[in-house]
Amino acid sequence: MANHHAKHVVVVGGGLAGLVTAWKLQDAFRVTVMESSPRLGGQIDAITTSSSAQEYQVEPNTQMVSSHAQPQLMNLISELSLTDKVCWVNPSLMIMRGLDEVQYNAPMTFRRLGLSLQEDNREVLKEVIGLNREIRRLVHEQPNISALDWAQSVRGRNLVLDLISAINGCNLQEGEEYQIGQAFGMQGITGPVRMVRDYYRLEGGFRQLIDSILDRLEVNIVGTKPVVAIRHSNDGFDVSSDVVTVHADYVVMACPPAESARLLPNLPWSGQPKRVLEQFNVQSRRVALHTDSTWMPRNPAHWSSFNIVRSADRCQMTVWCSQYNELPISIFRSWLFEDGDRPDGLIKQRSYSVPIMDASFVGAQKKLARLQGRLGLWFAGSYVQGSNNLQSAYLSALAVVESIAAEEL
Repeated sequence: MANHHAKHVVVVGGGLAGLVTAWKLQDAFRVTVMESSPRLGGQIDAITTSSSAQEYQVEPNTQMVSSHAQPQLMNLISELSLTDKVCWVNPSLMIMRGLDEVQYNAPMTFRRLGLSLQEDNREVLKEVIGLNREIRRLVHEQPNISALDWAQSVRGRNLVLDLISAINGCNLQEGEEYQIGQAFGMQGITGPVRMVRDYYRLEGGFRQLIDSILDRLEVNIVGTKPVVAIRHSNDGFDVSSDVVTVHADYVVMACPPAESARLLPNLPWSGQPKRVLEQFNVQSRRVALHTDSTWMPRNPAHWSSFNIVRSADRCQMTVWCSQYNELPISIFRSWLFEDGDRPDGLIKQRSYSVPIMDASFVGAQKKLARLQGRLGLWFAGSYVQGSNNLQSAYLSALAVVESIAAEEL
């Protein structure tokens, strides 16, 4: 821990980005983390459920890490001495028309397994891998092209539109109007359809990342009360909640962009960063953690990690959490439609917002990068760089740490 003469950094937000920032700065700076929730960790959570007098930890957000696509996150796992908790998993994807007719069923990491696939599945896999590559290219080069305009020109049109409907909680007609970046940038192809990567989970869940960082933290944590104002003067910042005001030399906004924008009007130069933050458009998501098996294919032999069932004009996605968490009870995670049914056996329901990776998102990231550190204010979080995942949050924190440290050289 830094001595009392060191400069003071206030981190607003106690998710992964905020906690990594505090942890990495604590040896050279005095650090305070201010978090509105009594629980630290942001979107990384673990819920305790029980069956037959046994308790089990379940993650409401499906968390897997790819050693190929997220090597820095794997490095963090190693740095936190959690390597022995890393377990390889072989997630699978099922797409059905109704609860009975299988349209597509295959493992997602078939290359590593060296599976002998049926010829029809092999062709579908080739098709989806090609779509994967093309969508990832479009997300960066032509994020505003409509899903329908693009899907009509490629094989696998139904597969593309089914995925958009399931991932975004919209009906098929609405999905046709989505821009490719909007539909796939945050949750789509970077998730259940990247079939040639190695996927891993953490035994006991990714909540262990947060707990391990907390074990190493030696900073002041102010919780349960949201920050209501940030004011700047010649000698730094005053960051206030309803119960306390903390003076800081530097401030790191490690909270969602809308929350950061809300707090900026009290700063004399806040116009430009506020406008930039407002360019991160968001989309609402609602998910339910439950035990209702009627949301899965009728035949349990068809159950996969990710199950997309097409019914009438929409597709519903349900994740079989127990398959890759190796739980002895069946627990499911379903994306819900606002006007749709709700599962029985509800364990937890959560609504949240995610930034939409459209052209505005990409442009806002570039603009925000040029504003980092102005008058001692930084931004960290999964939206700041990359593709809005755990690695993005981690890398944004490392960039802020490096920049603040350079201020003292």
